[in-house]
Parts: sequence; structure tokens; C-alpha cells
Amino acid sequence: MSEVLTSILQGNEILFAYGALISMAAALVFIGTKFTAANPQKEANTVGVEQARLMPLFFSGTLLSLFIALKFFPKAFFNALVNVYFAFVIIISGGQLAEPLLTKTLPALSMEFCIPVGPLMKLADLVERFLPFLFDKPDEDDDEEDKAKKPTYDISLAAIVGIALMAPFVVAYYATRHWIICNLFGVVFCIVGASMMVLSSFSAGALMLIGLFVYDCFWVFATPVMVGVGRGIDLPVKLVFPKNILDIQPDQMAMLGLGDIVIPCCFIVIVHKIEAQGGPKLFVANMVAYVIALITTVAALHLSSHAQPALLYIVPALLGTTVVAALVQGQLGAVLTWAEAESLEKSKAEWGKSKTARVLAWFKNRGTEKVKEE
Repeated sequence: MSEVLTSILQGNEILFAYGALISMAAALVFIGTKFTAANPQKEANTVGVEQARLMPLFFSGTLLSLFIALKFFPKAFFNALVNVYFAFVIIISGGQLAEPLLTKTLPALSMEFCIPVGPLMKLADLVERFLPFLFDKPDEDDDEEDKAKKPTYDISLAAIVGIALMAPFVVAYYATRHWIICNLFGVVFCIVGASMMVLSSFSAGALMLIGLFVYDCFWVFATPVMVGVGRGIDLPVKLVFPKNILDIQPDQMAMLGLGDIVIPCCFIVIVHKIEAQGGPKLFVANMVAYVIALITTVAALHLSSHAQPALLYIVPALLGTTVVAALVQGQLGAVLTWAEAESLEKSKAEWGKSKTARVLAWFKNRGTEKVKEE
């Protein structure tokens, strides 16, 4: 049997590698969509039109900061720093993924513990005195009794179990740098990432895709920043597969960034909701469009021998497919105006209390004051 597989793979190793990557990505988008629909997260960040409009700026700022940091800090030191942060994030993500899964099968694990975080709050209070606009506004609905309570962090037993299960894999990865463990982290990140970012409307989803389309194309084609950061920082935030499965070499890996999975997944969650609420059939069409877009990305990569921003192909595929499918079914207007009332209200409330809104308001007020003075 092994000889038959070897004979089939010989000469087709690279096709097998990219086929495996595309299959994994499509499976993660499908699972992430279904998981998000079945397990709505109370702590999820709700993204409205205002937040979606600013996402390319946030991403650009982060990317540029990493690029500059690589120029000024020793590469080994900076990689160690960001990997420590990543290790913490992936362990916590393991808890977030395990919590809904374990509590459904073992209700006893839903028991919660309160961890006091008073010392951290004291540090935050000190910083807030000097930079008040960096902190969220207090909730006006909170009464004095709630405000007087000692700050705590609630964590379930299921989340603790998930954290305990993930920690050994983090240790194993940094000891071996094994590509299979890297993919395990990718699975966790994609599912948790998609479930923790909820788009409040179709408009927000479309705006997010268009903005990140411009972001991806600009930083890949117009500057060396995206490629420089990708080569300079060694983080397991990608799906990888050996280009030659018959002769695995650590430096010969086909890869796909997790952003090219999470971002489309967040949009496909919207079309899944629209379909579930009696709207046009869009989910399967978008899944097919996503796979075709990834195949096109791989083909363009080999034909051009230049790094390709996957969103260059994914965004037109998803938006075009959605519009055409909705138009054919006579429900384009309903799709374009779709919004989830609860998520829409939540996104507006979060935006009003957010650090970003306060920063923008602060600059706007300063500008108004200067105009009045003149």
C-alpha cells in the first residue's frame, strides 16, 4: 500500500501539499462557521460599520510597528518576546475553545471560579490618570454596589481543563517546532478567532472585506513590509504542509496565513445566518467560491513567482458570489440591508465606549477648539 501511495505522490508532491492546505482551510472555515452558530460567545467583539472602517488602519499600524521593531531590535530577542506573548494567547485560546465543548458534554465542568485581579486594576488606574482616553467608559447601567465590588476574573472549570490540555502542546512546539503542532494551533486560533469577532450587519462584513482587500494588496505589492515581517518573525500563526511529504524538510513548507481563513470565515458566518433566518441559499456557494479563490491564489503564486495576497482573490469571490446568488434568488435587497438587531445595538454601544472613539473624539475636540481660537 505504501509503495502505491509513493508512486502516486512522486512528481505530484507540490500539488498534494497545496491540496492539503486548501482542504484544511476550507474545513476550518466550515467548522468555524458551524461552531460560531452553535456557540455564541458572550465576550465576543461585535464589529459594526464604524469598527470595520478602521480595521485596515489598525492592521496597518500593527504591521508597520512590527516592521520597525525588527529594524531596531535584535531579531532573536524580538522573536523571543512575541513568542512568549503568543504562547500565553494560544493557551488562553485553548480554554476558550474547550469551554463550550466540555460544558455541553460534561455539565459539571461549567462550575466557575472568581480570581481577584485587584493589583492589575491598581496599575490600570495609575495609567488612566495620565491617558484617560485609552480606557473604556464605565457602564452607566452599573449601580454603586457593582462599582464597589472587588474586580475579579471569572473562569470555568472547563476553561481551566482546556488551558491545562493546551499548555503541554505549547511546550512541545517550542521544543520541536513540529509542523503538526503548528497546525493544531492554527485550528484553535481560527475557530476561536471566528467565534470572537461577530459582524453586526452585511454592510459591516462587506466593508471589512473591501478594506482588508486594499490593506493586503498595498502592503504586499507596494511595499516590502508584509514580506519582511513574514520572514522576520517566526510565529505559528499559519497552516503549513511539507512541499515534499516523502522527504520532509523544515525549510520547505507550503503555508497559508490564518488571516486568510479567519477573515473569510467571519463573513461566511453572516451568510450562514442570513440563510438560517429564511434568506437566500448562500452558504454552500460561498464555500465553493472560497475554495476556488484559494486555488487561484496558488496558481497565481506559481505563475508569477511572487508572494500573493490571498484576499486579492478571496474578497471578489465571496462578495461577487453573494451578490449574484442573492440576485438570482430575487433577494438581493434583503441581503444588502441585513442586520442583526442585537449585534447592531451592541456594536454601537461598544463603539461609544471604546478607546478608539474616545481618541477620535479627543482629536476632534482639539481641532474644534483651534478653529474657534482662530
